[in-house]
Amino acid sequence: MDWNIEMCDVEWKEAKEFVRKHHDHCPPPVGWKFGAGIRNGRELIGVITVGRPVARAYDAQKVIIEVNRLCVRRDIPSGLVWNACSMAYGFAAREAKRRGYLVAITYTLESEDATTLRAAGWEFDGVTRGGSRSCPSRPRVDKTSTERKVRWKKVLRKDRSPSTQLVREQPGTKGRPAVVASRVQGELALGC
Repeated sequence: MDWNIEMCDVEWKEAKEFVRKHHDHCPPPVGWKFGAGIRNGRELIGVITVGRPVARAYDAQKVIIEVNRLCVRRDIPSGLVWNACSMAYGFAAREAKRRGYLVAITYTLESEDATTLRAAGWEFDGVTRGGSRSCPSRPRVDKTSTERKVRWKKVLRKDRSPSTQLVREQPGTKGRPAVVASRVQGELALGC
């Protein structure tokens, strides 16, 4: 390994295993639309997986894509993974734009530093309420952190269609989506 990192092709199975082995607090996502690896020399040091938004309401119009996992190895010197995360977020945004998506989103834990997202041009878009998804009528086992999460967005294309609206679930709506974005002076504006 040296100081030169680059994006590379990676198979879904390899990315999934990498996340299983190296991600701090999340299991591998169920599926993906696309993804990539990050290599330092011949060594795989990270992966990024991009897929359908986990929040169902965001997937309603098929214009939003979510970076579901970004994972880099923490068992090697930090200098050997320097800039890998920003590079991967940049790759994901360019590829999503090429595929016709309007907005890319991702989440970080409230306790995590988001320097790499800001460096790649992503913007703060709100904070989720966090907590467990389990309830008496539908008990579930929490597989990820229940800490509040920060949502980040990257507007990929400004759509000129007046029908473009992005939706998300609001507290107290019992899963029914509520419109949280609209066109404002010709630009796509996401609500928090």
